[in-house]
Amino acid sequence: MGGRLALVVGSECEGLGRSGYLGFVDELATGLFERLRDLGGWISAVGDGPIVNPTIDGLKAAVGQACSAASQQNATLLISFLGHGVTVHKSLYLLATDSDPARVDSDTAYNLGQGIIEKLIPARLDGLIVLVDTCQAGTGVTDAYRWVEVIDPTAGRIEVLAASDDGIAYDGCFTRTMLSLFDQGLPEQGTYLLPGDLRPQIGNTCERQVPRQFSSAVGGDPGLWLVPNISRVNDAAFGRPSAGFVDLLTRGPAIGASVQDCAEQVYAAGEHRLRMVVGPAGCGKSTVMALLIRPILLSEAPFSGRYITAAVFVDVSSTLESFTAELIAQLRRVDGYSAAVEAVAAGYRDCEVVPDGVELNVLGPLELIRPRFGQLIVIVDGLDQAETGVRKQITTTIAELTTRKTLTHVRVIVGVREGHGIEDTPQLAHRRLIDMSAPTDADIITAVLHAHNRADDQEIASWQVGVASLRAQTSAGGWLLARLILETPHRTRHDRIDLDTLVRQRIHAAITASGLATTRSVVAILGILAAAGSGPVLPIELLDSALHALGIHTDRSHIRDAVANLGVLISRGNPGTPIETLGLAHTDFQPAIQQQLTQHEFQVVDTHHALLAAIESTHTTASSNYARGSAIRHFLTIGEPSAALQFLLDLDTARVAENRDRWSSWLPQFTGTLSPDHRDVLNARGNLAYWRAEAGDIATAVTEFERLLIDQVRVLGADHPHTLNTRHILARCRAVAGDIATAVTEFELLLIDQVRALGADHPHTLNTRGNLARCRAEVGDIATAVTEFERVLIDQVRVLGADHRDTLIARNNLVYWVAEAGDIATAVTEFERLLTDRVQALGPDHVDTFHTRNILAFWRARAGDIATAVTEFERVLSDQVRVLGADHPDVLNARADLAYWRAKAGNSATAVTEFERVLADQVRVLGADHPDVLNARGHLARCRAEAGDIATAVIEFERVLADQVRVLGADHPYTLDTQRNLAYWPEKLQKKSE
Repeated sequence: MGGRLALVVGSECEGLGRSGYLGFVDELATGLFERLRDLGGWISAVGDGPIVNPTIDGLKAAVGQACSAASQQNATLLISFLGHGVTVHKSLYLLATDSDPARVDSDTAYNLGQGIIEKLIPARLDGLIVLVDTCQAGTGVTDAYRWVEVIDPTAGRIEVLAASDDGIAYDGCFTRTMLSLFDQGLPEQGTYLLPGDLRPQIGNTCERQVPRQFSSAVGGDPGLWLVPNISRVNDAAFGRPSAGFVDLLTRGPAIGASVQDCAEQVYAAGEHRLRMVVGPAGCGKSTVMALLIRPILLSEAPFSGRYITAAVFVDVSSTLESFTAELIAQLRRVDGYSAAVEAVAAGYRDCEVVPDGVELNVLGPLELIRPRFGQLIVIVDGLDQAETGVRKQITTTIAELTTRKTLTHVRVIVGVREGHGIEDTPQLAHRRLIDMSAPTDADIITAVLHAHNRADDQEIASWQVGVASLRAQTSAGGWLLARLILETPHRTRHDRIDLDTLVRQRIHAAITASGLATTRSVVAILGILAAAGSGPVLPIELLDSALHALGIHTDRSHIRDAVANLGVLISRGNPGTPIETLGLAHTDFQPAIQQQLTQHEFQVVDTHHALLAAIESTHTTASSNYARGSAIRHFLTIGEPSAALQFLLDLDTARVAENRDRWSSWLPQFTGTLSPDHRDVLNARGNLAYWRAEAGDIATAVTEFERLLIDQVRVLGADHPHTLNTRHILARCRAVAGDIATAVTEFELLLIDQVRALGADHPHTLNTRGNLARCRAEVGDIATAVTEFERVLIDQVRVLGADHRDTLIARNNLVYWVAEAGDIATAVTEFERLLTDRVQALGPDHVDTFHTRNILAFWRARAGDIATAVTEFERVLSDQVRVLGADHPDVLNARADLAYWRAKAGNSATAVTEFERVLADQVRVLGADHPDVLNARGHLARCRAEAGDIATAVIEFERVLADQVRVLGADHPYTLDTQRNLAYWPEKLQKKSE
């Protein structure tokens, strides 16, 4: 259940008389509760507000009720006490309104240390925060050490902040200063204010008292926060999931001179529309981005937190949709953005189909926003971490943002790891490159020793061999290694530091802190996170579910206890929130973790099985995004490649270019895990070649199918169904590429082999006969083709039945070529009958039904009834968008058909606009070389010519002809049509000029 419950108590002790009357208790207790509620989202644990002036029995009951409520909800509990405190026999007693100051004991006052112990032993809290504003409050910090020692490991994560040591607390200064900091924020701190963040400022403000602080987690648990840091409100990451990651980047030893120098170079190159920071892993690229977001941490930075408009940190689970959604969320804080979105949407209100989300919500609106001063600056960090297909899509968006002439006020700063070739991508060739080097051994040593206040020359020299040895063992970033050394206890040997030993020692420290009873849980958490991958990629709900799959029944609070104790080994995003994500800090930590798994009778494959079980049982958006980027890897790791292949098949959508890129990015996982001749590798290769063809890259697809066919014949045999299917697809690709003669020959040979291997009545054999007839028709032998279509239709009705989908497709093909032969009236009648049968057999929303409606409208138009045809095109397009989605290839084709017939109806200007829009979407979805894209470009050029802009049309005809020859070949029908237009329109232009 979780949640955040607060008990705020303010108490005057009547027994102290007028001399002991504080006078501010009610006001400050109420103010603290209201700030916690309104700013931090805390809910009252008892009643609906603070508890003011309780009796001792009432105080004890309130603490008990608060602990019970938090335990029932497995929530985080905050207890704050403001009033009188007295230390007796090394125990802090809190005085209630009826306490006797002359006889302080557990009957007349509240023994904080013992009272908390008694309530926590049976409780199950998701962390505890205790704030004490009394005299001698420092004893409460000592009590907190005892809580952990006595209750371990049930106490979990504890944060204690006390107003004083063993001295006096004056005039509520502790609470007053805390309220002021809540209202003003702390610019040098992170997204949320932690108890430890407040201590220095309280100490500076309350000069006559010394605040004390305790944290049970190394460096404090970022999940135990009080309120959001209001001074971060101008940050691009404020309130966003990446805020916790930015906090992590800006804490610790990583903000050295080299990082600050790089940030200065990035800022100085501000005239460039695209700046790219490139460097090795761990050099501090992401820290540079974080510092640009939080320039208060940069020495003498000449800009504020408003410098960065939006910042997106990409990871392995990112998609174009999640990337766009994050940009939109951050752009909402830009003046005029919401109005610009509405204006862009209004411009498409009368269009059948609107552009994609990037154009509607990012590119289009930013064109309309003109900041009076400065620029709009977007950070995209970790682009190399996205899967290949997503990376290409985001790269296209970055290119649009930094090259479009209407977006000269937009700047993009990109952070990428070297070795991925992103900096050499032609789309981003205009970038200003900023190289960043990894920290040196001396940088790491200085950071480590500076933290221990021992940075003398002798100490530096003693560490040189050890750090050099450690760096030679791992690609983990230098700053990460510095943090690991700092967090590893008893690090005294400098001659040689072994990475695995360091990690094991760090794990042992975490286990000791968590309690030996939870050792198996800690190891399982590490194993699952190691299987999930590096970076904060795994939603906490999946980690929770995966632990249950391993037979470890724990709760979120204990998971967060373990994660906090593991410190540097874990990467966390959004700590302490329902959307927390986790992962291993670096993959080189895995060997030591695997040793721990083996020692505790876990196998590595067990953790992957557990994650797959969690994916199956968890259905949140975050878990679905994780599954999309990681489930295939888990299936391959456990030796289930067929399941991995099926999962990948299930990810296919109507966006063929995205499908092509996804298969391309995952194929190396199959080939790297399985043997080259494994059937699933062959299947994956076939799917990639198929999507290449669908995306228009026919030449590459033909080459890949040819190579695949050779391997299938060798591995599976010439008569295997997969081998025969590849021959079928290869012949179809040749036909699409315009090589009809070769396609006819291959279909004829394939038909002979299919009859022999599968039988004359096999559905694949019947399909080949249909495709062979189609090829004959396309080379001009329509009469023979119609005869063959009639014969195959008779056999399909006999074998499959009249209502089978393949039978209905055969009817469609037959009627189409009857129309092409000139008998359009008969064809229209037959298409009307086919439509009735398809609706009955397949339903009104089936893609084949839509196809019949479109082709019926097409032949009505060819028969001369263009007005009726346009109306039918509009109606079917509306239904297609509703059922298939705006990006389905059939929808894009329908839009192009509608624009074509608008032009034929004489509305060339409208047709030009519609072709421009559909062409942009076709390029995005299908790829620039897809035949449909090349065909649409030709139609657009013709519409321009018919609208009177012949000069521009001729230029476009010349450009598309070059691409058609390159992609489709000189004899393809689209190429020939463009050649005819190029022969016609220049002559018209010349006559016009005369």
